[in-house]
Parts: sequence; structure tokens; C-alpha cells
Amino acid sequence: MIYENFRDDRILSPDGEFALHPDHPFHAKFKAGNVMVRIRALIDGKWSRSRDISITLVPRKIDETKSITIIFPNGGEKLQIGKPLTITWASSGITGNVSIGLRETKSLGTGAFVKSIAGPIANTGSYTWTPDVGITSGSSYIIRVNESFQSTFDDSDDFFSVIKSDESTNLIRVTSPNGGEVWKIGEQQEIRWGSSQNIDQVTIALSKGGTYVKNLLWNIISTGSASWTPDVTLEEGSGYTIRITHPGSGIFDNSDHSFSILKFEQASCLEDGTLIKTPLDPKVYVIVDCQKRWIKTQEEFHKKGYEFENVQEISNPVIEAYADYLAATANLLRAINQEKVYRILSGKKLWVPSAEAFTAQNLSWEDVQETSEAEVNSLPTVRLIRSEGDPKVYFITDNGFKKWIRTAEIFNSYSGNRWEDVVDVVSEIVESFQAVELIRLHGGTKVYKLEGNTKRWIRTTDVFARYNFNWKKIVSMNQLEINYYTEGESIE
Repeated sequence: MIYENFRDDRILSPDGEFALHPDHPFHAKFKAGNVMVRIRALIDGKWSRSRDISITLVPRKIDETKSITIIFPNGGEKLQIGKPLTITWASSGITGNVSIGLRETKSLGTGAFVKSIAGPIANTGSYTWTPDVGITSGSSYIIRVNESFQSTFDDSDDFFSVIKSDESTNLIRVTSPNGGEVWKIGEQQEIRWGSSQNIDQVTIALSKGGTYVKNLLWNIISTGSASWTPDVTLEEGSGYTIRITHPGSGIFDNSDHSFSILKFEQASCLEDGTLIKTPLDPKVYVIVDCQKRWIKTQEEFHKKGYEFENVQEISNPVIEAYADYLAATANLLRAINQEKVYRILSGKKLWVPSAEAFTAQNLSWEDVQETSEAEVNSLPTVRLIRSEGDPKVYFITDNGFKKWIRTAEIFNSYSGNRWEDVVDVVSEIVESFQAVELIRLHGGTKVYKLEGNTKRWIRTTDVFARYNFNWKKIVSMNQLEINYYTEGESIE
């Protein structure tokens, strides 16, 4: 769409839907009257020739007596391809039919049309839908329910994911061994996991270096734990993982990180601080908590006060028996060739959003360990934190700000929030995050500046720029949360 050098290249839905919002900072440039519009179509992956037409724009009328509110999926859910689910919503004043669409978006309030799910259909408040195999797995989907051929609609308050069955690890979760353990051959061990109520049986398998070794237990009742004794037929070394699978659905989960299996007579560990290497490999390791940590540079070696004459040469099988000292025990972690540094808390990663935050948390760059991007991505993310002894709970946003969740009602209004996921941390961690300053409603366009319990509307983009506000610092909220703040004088 072109209007006075303003351009919008959004891909529209097949029905030509394009909503102009009068309070949107860019759409406000449009005025009622005749305008020239350039249109082209995407057919079988190719753009057609463009065509210029003249149309008349009229102000978008919002009927405040009507409303639609999506209940499910409303953000944070994982929808499984091939598994039926029920989309639910509430409405007021809607007398006609509704339509339901799936959108994929990188920021709330926008979104590329993916497909029509249903419509026009009767406004019953629910619709059963099965995500099909044509939908690409992703974590930035929203649902839109709108009054058919009218302007009233609602989007999911936050992103949800669409996953394949083999990505559905939320129904089974391996908890032990989950990385870093050293299990002895001939000694009974306990395998533990968590699962949802519909997981009645499981099969447990062993892999090494990503290659299947053998099944350990077949179709046992899913009680959350099972005993197993590593036998002498297993090759000693590191790189082992456990996979627990539900036979009926194929849903599974793997150990997040590898563990080691040692021969009984070699199971005793070298003392912490022992320096080791193999005869044919120049890499030198130091033993820490029965794991080997690679000393990457000579500078690091000498800075720690190590001496090369103290390095012991040992056989390759023995050195491989020690698990790598990485995410399972690291306090600070980052992916190779990436800048983001994470603090590891109870097996979860918390982003340290800036160098200032890093310093404020009294952290040391020497303690940052590097590992693969896959290793970092496999760790769950800390989203909810609370300072020890302080009842205030904060949500850590994707752009690295802390958002104080003012009431339990607001906390529970977000389907992805769970009280058991709140992590208690030292006060320095909470204080190192900047508080959210700029907010807007999910799917809305008005941007507000927060001042205590008051929100002040930033009326135009010129005002936004004049005050040096940053678009990347805007945080979206649902209706309940944004209504908590009192409307103050607008910023002009």
C-alpha cells in the first residue's frame, strides 16, 4: 500500500483483509478520501504483475458494544500437529457468525495470514480443530477470531507453539540422568522422569553419542522411576543419554545432557585440580567435581598457576569416561560465537541482559563457559523470578526487562505462568534488570509510558522520537494487566 511515500508490504489474507487503526502511529497518516493503491498477488510462490487502482478510504468504525475474547489458545501453549484441540472464546454483542484464522508473527499486533481454520461459523464459543501436517513447526503463532465481515476481533494475547509429535517433550520429562552424572557398571541406578496423567506406559532406551544402544525397559507402568543396573557389556565412557517414550503416541524426551558410565574398578575420580591429557592430543583438562574441564589457552593455564610438568598422560578411554564440565555444572554459559551470556540457576538459563547487569551481579568473565548453541537451547528459560524474602514476582521479558506482576489475578491471567516456576534469587539479580517502562496492549497500537501505577499515552511518533524512546523496549500486556494502571495525562 502506498500513500504519500508510506509503504506497507504486509502479506494479506486471501479475502483482502487489511485493518486500518486510527490510533496506530503509521496508519494515522491515512485520511479519509480517495487514494491510489498498488496491489499484487502471490500465486504459487510467485508475485503477479502489480496493478494500481483508486479506492475510497473511510474511517474504521469500532463498535464498542461488541467484543470477542480468546480463551484458548491464548499464549504459551504447545499445540501438537495431528492432535485435536478445542479453540474457545467469549463474546458480547456478536449476533452473526465468526471466522477463525491462524497467523504467524514476529511481534504481537501484526502477523502474516497462514490459513483459515473455520468460517463463517456459528458463534458457539468453541470449535474443534486439528493442526495439520502442512503447518510448519514454530513458536510465534496466534489465533484470530473475528466477527465475519465485520471489524470486531481478538488475537491470542501471546504466542503459542505448533510442534510435531516428536517435538512434544512437555508430556514426558527426563529428570535423571539428565547430564553430568557418573554411573558405575554393576551398581544399581535409578532412572526418574515426570509425565502427564495420560502417559500410562513408557519404554526406556539408552543411546551413546546420539546412536541407539539398546532398550533397557519395555512398556513398563509410568510410575516416575525405574531401577536399572549398567552391565559389563557396555562400553565405558561419556556421551550416554536416556530416552523415555510413550509407546502409544510416540511422544518422548531425552536427557538434556550426556552422562558417563565407568567400570566399577575405575569409578573413583581423580582429585579436583588434577591436570590430564592423552598422549596424542594437546588438549589439557583439569578435573572439577569428577568432570573434565578443557583449559582453552596457555594464558588461562598460566593465569591459574598450573605447571606443565604436573600434567598427567592417561589413556583415551579413561579420559573419555569423564563427562565434559559444561552446562550441567556451569554457573555462566554462552553459545560458541554468540554474545548472550546466561546464568544457570537450578538447571535453567537466565539471560544476563547487559554488561552493566553482569557487573551488578558480581560475575566474572573468566567463569563464562562456551558450549554448542544446541546445548544452550536445550536448557529451559527462567521467566519468573523473586528476590529472596520479597513477595514481589517479576516476569523477565524477551528484551531483557523485568515486569512486576502486581496481583495474583494478573499472574493467573497468563496461561504460561505457573507458581512452581518462580525462581528465588539473590536481590542483586533482580536489581540488575531494568524495569519495564514502555507498554501496550497485545494487538493494540497505543504505546504508554509507565510511571509507578500510572500509564501515560505517547500520542504520536514525533513525540516518541522527541523523548528518545526506543521501539525495542516496548512490552505487550493483556487487557487485565493494562487496565490495572490508572490512565494519566498523555505525553504530547
